[in-house]
Amino acid sequence: MPYLFKRTARMNDDLQLKLMGDALMPYDDNDKNFRKQRSDEAWQEYFSEGKSGKNRSGNSHRTYIEPRNVPSKNKKKKSGKKAVVKSIGRNARPIIIGLVALLLAAVLVVAAVQSFGNNKGKNEDDQQVSSSAPDERDDLISRLEQDNAEKDKKIGEYESRISELEAQLAAKKNGIKNGNNTKTCYLTFDDGPSNNTERILDILKETGVKATFFVIGRSSRLELVKREKEEGHTVALHTYSHEYDDVYRSTDAFFADLQKISDAVENIIGEKCSIIRFPGGSSNTVSKGYCKGIMTELTKQVEEKGYSYFDWNSDSGDATGNNVAVDKIMNNIRKGGTSAPTMVVLMHDTDAKRTTAEALPQISQFYKDAGYGFAAITKDTPPVHHSVNN
Repeated sequence: MPYLFKRTARMNDDLQLKLMGDALMPYDDNDKNFRKQRSDEAWQEYFSEGKSGKNRSGNSHRTYIEPRNVPSKNKKKKSGKKAVVKSIGRNARPIIIGLVALLLAAVLVVAAVQSFGNNKGKNEDDQQVSSSAPDERDDLISRLEQDNAEKDKKIGEYESRISELEAQLAAKKNGIKNGNNTKTCYLTFDDGPSNNTERILDILKETGVKATFFVIGRSSRLELVKREKEEGHTVALHTYSHEYDDVYRSTDAFFADLQKISDAVENIIGEKCSIIRFPGGSSNTVSKGYCKGIMTELTKQVEEKGYSYFDWNSDSGDATGNNVAVDKIMNNIRKGGTSAPTMVVLMHDTDAKRTTAEALPQISQFYKDAGYGFAAITKDTPPVHHSVNN
């Protein structure tokens, strides 16, 4: 327990240190009486010096000093059982912490394994999807290309039919304008001459029908233009090369090519030709890919240069393939109709058009039965023109 001593202002320093030193010294039961005795002696020494115990102000100062490391009498030693429990508790903490750490580590390992499994499955699925993606893309592209090709084919058919109807209407108007009540059919043959041309000339001679041949310079039998001329047919020009990318790249390129075939034919038959037909007709759209607006310019300039160009208002369809079936050719001829006073029929006389020659007698008879006469095209023939699309 604390010792109480009274400190005054007049207490000397040695006495204060003595009292305080004894109070602050380590305390145990062995020197209890000794320390108490020293304290009493110190107080007796203080009072024997005549100290009043009061300071100048008359107030007493008492200071309580708690000795350090002094065991309390009320504290009891812990029982052995509680000490053992406490000791076990202290020793168990590291074990518990270790177990908790192991449990957390196990949870993390399990989560990592599950995550790896999920990622592996996802990667396998992604690989399957990625492996199948190119095939699906190729199939889609193939279907789109096929659809576009079919649409282009339909558009081409519609444009061709529209051009034919417009040509028929123009021919009908021209016939009415000229006061011509006679229906005339003009059979025309493009891209020759060839070996097949000889058979066609033979059939025409047998049937007494006159025709017009639009010839090209790269044909295999250009010398046949002489026979065509001698047998009363018209020799007309269809360019020398018939290559769209060449003749339609510019107006100058077209007329240079046209002049080349004109000179070649003149050297054979001895006279110039003034009747022409554009490759693909004046309504062709393929020329847009080589020179925009060129057909508009050419249709004007050829007439300014003294040429007359002719399209057609009935298509035999023999250009759709090699040796098209005769029945198909005749169906196309019938579709062209027989109402227009002027019919210009498109056919071809290349080597691959054998069936055209075979269908020729039926074609001639069809138009004869419809009241048409036959003639070769001249500069006086009412022109049949398509609508220009470039």
